[in-house]
This record gives sequence, structure tokens and C-alpha cells, in this order.
Amino acid sequence: MKNALLIIDAQFDFCNPNGSLFVPNAEKDMEKLKTLIINNVNKIDHICVTLDSHPVNDISHAYFWEDKQGNSP
Repeated sequence: MKNALLIIDAQFDFCNPNGSLFVPNAEKDMEKLKTLIINNVNKIDHICVTLDSHPVNDISHAYFWEDKQGNSP
């Protein structure tokens, strides 16, 4: 049997206290994840990591929702 580990959005901005979108206690989760990988390295066949990214013109950026004067719709 093959075992895969899927890690979702383990990015600096989410996981580091200095990140712009830090999630409280995420750095502790990363330590737990590290321990899990170390303790199971011989059992994990694949590790897949996702990355959340947004192009400059993505609606997730605040300016997308502002008019030329900086007002929200």
C-alpha cells in the first residue's frame, strides 16, 4: 500500500508569526508536522504540498474592490 501525505497551504505568511496572514499556533502545527514526518519517514511514499497564490489582478486583493478614489463599492 502507498501512503501519501498532503500538506495544504503551509506557507510562511500563514505559519510564521512574522507572516502577513499568520494563523495563531500554526508554527506549533508545523513542528507537529515535522515530527510526524520524521517519525514516519519510512512509511510515507509521497509528500504533496499545495501553495496558495493570487495573481496581481485577483479579486482577493483589496484594490480590486475599490474605485479610482479608493472607495469600496
